[in-house]
Amino acid sequence: AADLGRGILVQFGGYQSANNLPPTDETWLYDGFDWRRDQRATAMTARRAFGVSYDWVRDCFVLFGGFANQYLGETWEYDLRGAATWASLGAGCTGLAIAPELRPIGARAVLGATSSQQVTGGVSGGVVFAVGFSSLSWNGAPLPQSLAGYGMPGCQLLVAPEQMVFRASAGGAAQLDVPIPAIASLAGVELFTQALVFQPGVNPFGAVVSNGSRMVVGTF
Repeated sequence: AADLGRGILVQFGGYQSANNLPPTDETWLYDGFDWRRDQRATAMTARRAFGVSYDWVRDCFVLFGGFANQYLGETWEYDLRGAATWASLGAGCTGLAIAPELRPIGARAVLGATSSQQVTGGVSGGVVFAVGFSSLSWNGAPLPQSLAGYGMPGCQLLVAPEQMVFRASAGGAAQLDVPIPAIASLAGVELFTQALVFQPGVNPFGAVVSNGSRMVVGTF
């Protein structure tokens, strides 16, 4: 079932009929980039052949029934409040070939973990990652902001560049790792990122930018 507000699909249970394996009690989340498992313990038993839907009013998933050696008549609820999420913002600008693409790799921004993002597409030298706490304004001016005045026509600043981090590229990509402290009060904090990719000669400034990203720190 889908939580369209958060942009996440949730999958629970099921079984592999081809290998005659028993049902599973695993919960998996998909945000359009990759699957990750909700590793928290669950009281719901393994099952297959059930019904599940998202309840918009109460912001939770509702599951009923299923089969595991016998038909089950239980109702269960699951919610994503507190989940770490990642979403793409806007679009990058075209440079030598295609616009650089920023996307998540590995863990999301979970408390106590390291959240990683990678930029690819025309990446051969240095990359500067801009990290901030807003995608709405910077220095009193609204975002996005045109970068044409800086020699990058067709490019836009999508996030507040409150911290700039340089990373060298390797294998046509550059990666930014952000350690998330295990501090409960950080849950729900939003972090925004965009990458500046150096491409000498592509425009007067010699660089283009990627899409932006919005990370929400979560407990799982």
